Amino acid sequence: MSQVADNCSKSSMGLFRRVTGVCAGALILAATSLASAAQPAGTAVAAATLADDWSDRVWTAAQGGAEAEFRNLFENVPAIDHPYLIELRDATEQYRRSLAATEADRLERRETLREELAEALKKPNDADSLSEALRAATELQLLADDPATLLADRQVARAIELGEQRARTAEDEGDWLIASELFFRLNALFDESGRFKDDARRQADRISMLRLYAPEQYWQIRNDRRVASGEDPLPPYNPWGDSADEKLSGIDAQPVALAIWRASRFHVDRPGASELLAGGFEAVARLVDMSEMRTPFPQLADDMERERFHAYLQERARGLRVNADATGRDIRSAITSLLDNNDRTVGLPDEAILHEFGDGAMMQLDDYSSFVWPDEVRQFDRAMQGAFVGVGIQISLDAEQRLQVVTPLAGTPAQRAGIRSDDVIIAVDGRPTLGFDLDQAVSIITGPANTRVTLTVEREDADGEARNIDFELRREKIDLHSVRGWERNGPGEADWNWLIDEEHRIGYIRVSQFQGDTTREMRRALQQMGPQPINGLILDLRYNPGGLLDEAVKMVSQFAARQTVVTVEDANGQTLATERSNSGRTPLANVPTVVLVNQGSASASEIVAGALQDYADDGLVDVVVLGGRTFGKGSVQNVWEIGSNNDGRTMVKLTTQYYRLPGGRLIHRDRHPLQPTRGVEPDLEVTLLPEQITKSLEIRRDADIIPLDENGQPIADQPPADPAGLLAEGVDLQLQTALVLLQSRAIDGETIAAALGNELQPIREAVR
Repeated sequence: MSQVADNCSKSSMGLFRRVTGVCAGALILAATSLASAAQPAGTAVAAATLADDWSDRVWTAAQGGAEAEFRNLFENVPAIDHPYLIELRDATEQYRRSLAATEADRLERRETLREELAEALKKPNDADSLSEALRAATELQLLADDPATLLADRQVARAIELGEQRARTAEDEGDWLIASELFFRLNALFDESGRFKDDARRQADRISMLRLYAPEQYWQIRNDRRVASGEDPLPPYNPWGDSADEKLSGIDAQPVALAIWRASRFHVDRPGASELLAGGFEAVARLVDMSEMRTPFPQLADDMERERFHAYLQERARGLRVNADATGRDIRSAITSLLDNNDRTVGLPDEAILHEFGDGAMMQLDDYSSFVWPDEVRQFDRAMQGAFVGVGIQISLDAEQRLQVVTPLAGTPAQRAGIRSDDVIIAVDGRPTLGFDLDQAVSIITGPANTRVTLTVEREDADGEARNIDFELRREKIDLHSVRGWERNGPGEADWNWLIDEEHRIGYIRVSQFQGDTTREMRRALQQMGPQPINGLILDLRYNPGGLLDEAVKMVSQFAARQTVVTVEDANGQTLATERSNSGRTPLANVPTVVLVNQGSASASEIVAGALQDYADDGLVDVVVLGGRTFGKGSVQNVWEIGSNNDGRTMVKLTTQYYRLPGGRLIHRDRHPLQPTRGVEPDLEVTLLPEQITKSLEIRRDADIIPLDENGQPIADQPPADPAGLLAEGVDLQLQTALVLLQSRAIDGETIAAALGNELQPIREAVR
C-alpha cells in the first residue's frame, strides 16, 4: 500500500488528473490505515511518518481535483497525540460541519426557489413576476448539480419563454427599463451560449442614452418602478453635475473617424470598417427613435424631419451591412454625410451624434473595446494608475439614499480636516447633495489638484443632536492600494496583519486589481510577515477584474523565474509575443500557496492563477488553485490617444491579441464558442451559496474599515468588524477550505517525532 501511494504522490499533477481512479484507491486505503494508527501502536517516528504521508496526500488530492478523496482524508486526520494534530482534527471537524451545513442550506434553498418560481409563473402577464421568475431560475442554475440541464426544466423553460415574449413586447412599446431588466436576466441564464447577449447590450445602450440625455426622465421611470414594486420612492432628482453638455464636451469628428479606421486595422478579429459604420448608424437611429429624447432635443418632435433622418440612418446601415469593406476615405465621408443629414433634418448637437455613432461602432466589437471620451479619461487614468485627485473619502448611499462617509483615508485632506466615518455629506460648495447618485458625487467632489472644495456634513454630537459642520478641503493626489491583508492593525491603508494564522505562520494577501505598484505592495507585505519563513500563503484573487499585464507577470515572478507566463497571439493563432517571468528573487518559490479565484476573477488575475496552476502541474511550484471557475477574459487591450483639444483627450481601447497560458490553454470566453470550457478551472472546486457570498462580502467590507478621528487615530469605541466571522460556521467556505488545507500542509514530521521523543531522520534515511 505504501509503495503505491508513494508513487501516486510523486507523479506529476497532469498524470494524476489522468489516472485519478488509481490514486483514489490508494488514498482511500491510506486514509483507512492512518485512521487506525493510534500513537501507542507504534513509535514516534512511525506516527510522524504517517502524519507526513497524510499531509502529502491531502495536498495531492486537492491539486488533482479528487474532491471525494480530499474529503475522505479530512475525515481521517491521523490519531496522533500531538498538539498540532489535535488542533487540526478540531479544524477539520469544524470544516466538515460547515460543509454539511452548506449542503443542507443548498437543498433547502432549491426547494424555496422552486416554490418562488411556481408562484411567480402564476402571473404570466406581469413584468415584475416574470422578472422574479427569471431571478429564481438564475439562482437555481447557480445551485444546480448540472447547470446546463436546468434550462430544459419545464418551469424554467416556461419562465424563459414568457420572459422573452414580455421583453420583446416591452422593447416594441418603448418600455426600456422593463426590457432591459428582463433581457439582463435572460442573458445571465444563457451566459454560456450568449443567446441574449446582443439583446442585453442593445437595451443597455438605450439605458445609457436615457441616463446621459434625459436623466430626470430616467429618474422618474426608476422611481415609478420602485413605488409600483412597494419600495420607498427615490429622493427628488438633483441635476447638479448631471449635464449632458459637460459630458459631451471635447468630442469631434476626426478622432471618431480615426478610431473606427484603427479598429478595422488593429482589432484582433479584423472587422470590416463597413460593419463598424453600420453599427454607428444603427445606434444613432436608436437615439432618434426614443420618445424620451424629445424632451432634451425638442426638434425631434417634428415627425416629418425625424422620420426623414431615421429613414436615412436605416438605409445607410442596411447598405453598409451588405457592402464591401470601407476605406479610410469612406469612413470620413460617412461621418460627414451623417452630420450633414442631421443638420438638414433634426439638427441635434454634433457631439451627441458623434458620441452615439462612435459607441455604436464599438458595439460591433467585443465587450472590452470602447471609446474613452474626454469626460471619462480621468476615471480611466485612475483605474490604470492606482491614484486619483480628490479629498480622500470612501462614500456610499445610506438607507435614505443620502451620501454617507464610509471612512476617510489616513493622511488625506478629509482625514486631516476631521471628517469621520458615518458623517453625512449634505452639501458640496453650499449646494445640496440629496438626490445624488454615486457617480454624480464622485464627479463633483473630485477635481483638479490644488483646487478647493467645501463639504458640509451632518454629524450627531455627544447629546445625539444633529449639527452641520463645514470642511474646506484642498484636493490632492490620493494613492490607492490594491493589496490588502487579513486584518487591519493601524490607521494607514498599508497597516495590516498579513497572517491569517499567526501561530502556524500562514499568510493572507488579497489583490483587488493589478495596478502600477501591486507587486511592490505584495513584496512589502511578505516582508512585514516577519523574519521567520511562512508555512503557507493564501493569495486571494476573487473579484479581481485584472489590470496591467506587466504587473501580473511580475507577480508570477515571485514564484518562478525565467518561465513563460503568457503567450500573445492573433486571431489566427500566430504567436506575436511571449511574456516571461524575470530572473530575480523568487520569495514564494517553495511556499505552499492556495490561490483563491471565482467568477469575478478576470484578465490579469486569470493569468496569475492559470500560470501558477500550469507550473504546479510541472512540479515547479507548490500551488493549489481553489474556488470557482474564473470569468474567461483571455484577451489583451491596447489604448491609443486619438485626439485632444482644450476640453480634454479622447482615447480608444481595442482588443488586439488573445493570450495562451504556459500549458497552451486559450481561456477567452468569446474566442471559441464551441469549446467546452472557458476561464481557469480550479484544481479544487468549492462553491458558495448566494447568501454566503453576500454575507462574506459584508463582513469583509466592515472588517476593512477603521473609523478615524480628526487626528488620524482609530476611534476607541468603534473597532472594525472581526474578519474571523468569515470562518465561523462556513460563511466563506472557500477561505475556510484554503486555510485548513494549508494547515494540513504545514505538518512537520520531524518536529512531531522530536516532541514524541524520537529522532526521525536516521530511520527515514534507513527506509530510503
